[in-house]
Amino acid sequence: MALIQQVKQALNRLIDSDDGWLELLNHHGWQIDLATLRQLSDDDFKEALLTEPLTVDRSLNGFTDFHISASHLISAGEPAKSLLYHAFASPNVITKPDGFELQAFPTRAEIEVVENFVFAARQATLSDIEQQARTIMGFPDNVELELAVCSFSTEYRVAQSTVHGTHADMCFSRTGIARVGTDEAFYSPELRGYSVFLENDDIHQIRVLPCHFSPYIAAKLKGRKDRFGPVAVLSENVDDSANEFWVPLHKLFTGEECISGLKLEVDQQANLYNQKLEKFAELLNREGLSEVPESKLHQSPFRLTELLAEWGDTTIFGAGALVPVAHSLVAGAALDEAPLAFKTPEMTDSGLFYNAFAPTLAMQAERSGARPWPEYAHIREKVNDDGSQTSLTDNPEVIDITKQGGFNALHYLDFAADGSVTPRVKLAESNTGLSHNGKPLENISAYSLVSAPDFFPKVRQRFVYSWWKNDVPKQARAGTLPAWWSWLVENNHWQNLWRADPTPLSDLRVAANIQLPDSPFTKNDITASAIVALPQTEVTTDGTTAEIIKMAHPKRNTFLPDGAAGIFAPGWDTSFDTLSTPEGNVDHLAAYGLGSPFPEDAKLCAALSTFWPAAAPDTTRTFFEVPFSAGSVVPLTDAESGVGGEVSWDGLTGPHFVDRNAERSVVQFPDYPRADYTRNALNGLFSIAQTSKVSLEEYKRRIVAMLRVYRAIDKLDNKNDAHIVSFKQVNPGDSELEQAEERTNADLTGPIYRVEGFDNEFSGQQNVSSPTPTDETKHYAQYQVKVSWVVFVGSGDNVLMRLNLGDGSARRSSWVIRDV
Repeated sequence: MALIQQVKQALNRLIDSDDGWLELLNHHGWQIDLATLRQLSDDDFKEALLTEPLTVDRSLNGFTDFHISASHLISAGEPAKSLLYHAFASPNVITKPDGFELQAFPTRAEIEVVENFVFAARQATLSDIEQQARTIMGFPDNVELELAVCSFSTEYRVAQSTVHGTHADMCFSRTGIARVGTDEAFYSPELRGYSVFLENDDIHQIRVLPCHFSPYIAAKLKGRKDRFGPVAVLSENVDDSANEFWVPLHKLFTGEECISGLKLEVDQQANLYNQKLEKFAELLNREGLSEVPESKLHQSPFRLTELLAEWGDTTIFGAGALVPVAHSLVAGAALDEAPLAFKTPEMTDSGLFYNAFAPTLAMQAERSGARPWPEYAHIREKVNDDGSQTSLTDNPEVIDITKQGGFNALHYLDFAADGSVTPRVKLAESNTGLSHNGKPLENISAYSLVSAPDFFPKVRQRFVYSWWKNDVPKQARAGTLPAWWSWLVENNHWQNLWRADPTPLSDLRVAANIQLPDSPFTKNDITASAIVALPQTEVTTDGTTAEIIKMAHPKRNTFLPDGAAGIFAPGWDTSFDTLSTPEGNVDHLAAYGLGSPFPEDAKLCAALSTFWPAAAPDTTRTFFEVPFSAGSVVPLTDAESGVGGEVSWDGLTGPHFVDRNAERSVVQFPDYPRADYTRNALNGLFSIAQTSKVSLEEYKRRIVAMLRVYRAIDKLDNKNDAHIVSFKQVNPGDSELEQAEERTNADLTGPIYRVEGFDNEFSGQQNVSSPTPTDETKHYAQYQVKVSWVVFVGSGDNVLMRLNLGDGSARRSSWVIRDV
């Protein structure tokens, strides 16, 4: 079926399902009824799409960020100027002209049909494609561009998320991130994206998140922000005007309509690898702790290549959807039907195998910080000589046992991976690849990651980074921040929020994994994780209205690398390794440097929120004490921590008061070393149900609120002395809040958080007892606390606070205003 017929079929289906789609088209100036639409010939329908002038109403919800100069349903080769494509693909187009919600939305395959037609409508040859790019870039006609066939991860985005920020547009990267899960993917037509959790799902379900890849004719060009980008890098150390990028020019798809005069067969090949056990075993072999033959290291379970991700059903996902295979998040490894174990090393204070995080086995990085093996490994499942297994997790001596080592521990698998997606494009008649000017076009691969679940799918790493690093300091310099917030910036508390910048993966300029088996990547190709756009004649801020700037970000996951964390000791989505070459060492991305399995990383990343600044759960406050921690940055609420009968994200029950009287309070905390995230994942106790609802704005509010709390209790410079027992949002009618406002004659504006905790000392005296384990496993411990504090913090100038001895029934301070 011709593309024009498929477009018509998709449009008819939508209108049949909801005539609001016809109302939208009429509202924007295409005055047509359903009967006439159905009677149009293919040629007449095509002419209408390409030539019918529109009167676009950009005040209509969902169209505020539609390209300011666009005036047709389809603009050949320009998705951002094609109103029909925008209506199909934008996650903000969800209402009819009368404001009522649409009840039907296009499928992913239908969006793809319109997208393909946009490019097919150019009726361009390869020479036309090259010449147009040359013209847009301002190059003379005699300049020959370096062209190739490249695979990109692609996404149509609202204006604020694009390279230029001026209008909705397609965004591209040669890195794409899919995510593991326990259940099959779910495409939400309304979101035009994937949902990690549905309301009717079991609370412990985590759906896999696919990533879309598409092949394009691309040109190698040096960075030009006024033409294609890349998206602005926030690091001062990167000069993208000197870096080379593969920039998409024209989408490739199967058939005769893609490139004039050619019949194409288009496919992509994915090669994914989980090499964590392979790299770990290589280290153990080197240290004399195992003797795995090299031939076995390249086979399962040491090197996983199957059942990691597969190409999705095109009728559901469209072409090019790489969908992770649903598994339990972790699994015990087996070889020849027997548990696969290794001899555990002794852990020391500063050796290769160090004990700072025991009972987790921690392994030092190379001097450069590179990680040729996993940084952490789970070693709490003992494998006995007869093949039986003994869990050490509940053993009260687990820390000492694992430090001493010498026993056989079970290897665990996760199903994360990295690898490549390589385009395979050939001429149907000759079965040969594309060529131009007598030269074959090279196939350029994309870097594919299958990463750990994104527990905050609505929080994009780049937006957090940009807000913290650029937006807030800029407002402080302009004098538009409240005085209390400006004080935090001026006194460097804002800048020192994290120990390492929360850099998104899209900002890194480092090679993809050049040590993959048969790696298609090269050491000098350092821009694979950048995000670019189709070349445009001019990118300006004209037409960028306040409505665009304030537009809500769509509540959907992204698979482009600005939604992923960068690399830091080792990272959340990927790590890095170094390859020694005659010309010197070459750093490159590599997923095998992460924890084995990933929950070992998750535990440490989450608890060390100030050091691992990923948009991931911050559980610093969950535990009484965490090595190397420096306070909470984005605290989880009580409910998200599993308090009050709720289900936590990590299977633990967070801190809470278990008893209170007039003299003291008793607080229970999980014990950090003994918390076993791998076992919790194995038992299906992880949950994304609550954290997946947290928006970017809520995430930012918590950061600000927590800084203000630390200032109110005078702990900005010594956050580890304070312990947060409770963090929750309260309604204006809350009785305790009303009392605080009445006593201080102050009204807080919302959202308002109630934060309760205590300090290690009060008035120079010890305020907290030694821990008392709740049972012999020592998984939880209780502490007696004399004086605690309660803080109410909103978005206005005043913070309200008081102290309580015990439950406050006999002695408590007055509510006071803290101007912080």
